[in-house]
Amino acid sequence: MGIVGDIVDGAIDDNVKLATLLRKLLIVGERLQNDELKTWVLHELNGYDGDDQLPPYRQMNISAKGVFVSIVGQMNDQPLQASVMQKEHQWWATSASLLGTIASLETLVVGEPNGRVMLEWPADLVAFYSKKFSTDWHLNRAWQEIPINAVNGLLDTVRTRILQFALELQKELGDAEPSSQAAPPEAVNNAVQTIIYGGNNIISPTIAGNVQFIGEQTVVQGDFFSLSSALSAIGVDQTHVTELESAISADKAEGADKGYGEKVKGWLAKAGTYVATEGGKAAVELAKNAATKAVMTYLGMPPA
Repeated sequence: MGIVGDIVDGAIDDNVKLATLLRKLLIVGERLQNDELKTWVLHELNGYDGDDQLPPYRQMNISAKGVFVSIVGQMNDQPLQASVMQKEHQWWATSASLLGTIASLETLVVGEPNGRVMLEWPADLVAFYSKKFSTDWHLNRAWQEIPINAVNGLLDTVRTRILQFALELQKELGDAEPSSQAAPPEAVNNAVQTIIYGGNNIISPTIAGNVQFIGEQTVVQGDFFSLSSALSAIGVDQTHVTELESAISADKAEGADKGYGEKVKGWLAKAGTYVATEGGKAAVELAKNAATKAVMTYLGMPPA
């Protein structure tokens, strides 16, 4: 059967741990001499550092909750509003990045009985906001709360990418074992980029004036966090991102295909002005094109 066949069989069996599949995939990456594949595998096995660029599936929208105390008692599991917080701290109440090893995440899902993962706020942050959410109650403890099903979704994404890549590699190899001679490097690189790293890249160059676009962001179909990150990177502020999210929801409610209706079209028509306050007509058009490509990728539709 060979190592690639072993990976395929293991990927469709939920009883086979992801760490085991990843170690086998590391061997394949070494035989194929593909550094990008090995980098991804090692990150998933060893965890990510804070400076690493995280895959979108490891970034998620979350809520924050806390425990409040006063002279009359204690209130548990109270939602914490991001709007109360300073802008540079608001992400603590809206988004989380899961950096841990794939093995630790699998263990977390098995061992967590309450259906949620709690990532504690730093003590200094809790102290800073102790009296800012309420005049009568003091924040005593706070955390980011991630539903278990979101972590399960992350694990399923990794497993599916491993399976898809192994199946694609089987097509290239036939009965041969993986090696840089047996599989064309270009085909392997393409599979690594499209399957392992996933999504479509939204690329926008820097242009004249004060409008600067970040070099590269990844948008994954159906993952609004990745869309939000890409739009933020090209300069769309959170207010307009929220407007877009509402427009998509409204168009879906009205029966528009995949949420692409009149409200989203209206948002896209003005997208360039959300970014390019300077730089002229070319800047506006470039910003609009980048935002449109990001939105259509999220919706799983061809460019408008």
